[in-house]
Amino acid sequence: MPLPLTTLISGLSGVFIVMTLLMMMVRLSSKLAIALEKKQEKQES
Repeated sequence: MPLPLTTLISGLSGVFIVMTLLMMMVRLSSKLAIALEKKQEKQES
C-alpha cells in the first residue's frame, strides 16, 4: 500500500473512533444529568 493511502485510511479511522467516543460520552453525560435532575426533584418534593 502506498504511504499517502495508508495515512488517509488511518486518519479517517482515527477521526471515526474519536467521533464515536465523543458521542458515547455525550450520551452518558446526558443520562447522568437527567438522573441527577430526577434525584434533585425527589429531594425537593
